[in-house]
Amino acid sequence: MYLSGYLKQYQAEYYRQLSNIRSEGDWESWVAFFLEGVAIAASGAERSIISIASLMSTDRHRLLASSKVGPASYRLFEMLPMMPRFTYVYYVIMYGAHVELAVSPVNAGHLVGAVS
Repeated sequence: MYLSGYLKQYQAEYYRQLSNIRSEGDWESWVAFFLEGVAIAASGAERSIISIASLMSTDRHRLLASSKVGPASYRLFEMLPMMPRFTYVYYVIMYGAHVELAVSPVNAGHLVGAVS
């Protein structure tokens, strides 16, 4: 969830609300402002999650329909959501994909290419 974007977008209101807390003790307005930001950020996060899940489902179906991939490729694909900054170097060399997938490092590299 990205609340900072909301606070940056409404920066003037953010500072006005903080000033009202100091000068008038108006915590209620600050809490209402902040909760509105939380609701907007949560809605954006929900849309992102749905979009990513839809993309994963589409890619999963495409992977399963391919004759070029086997069980190890599918296992690798299912591990991708745990690694949002996936790269060949990170996964094969740093993470040790070959150990997790029970294949050689070279084959792990081929699997990365197959699911890319």
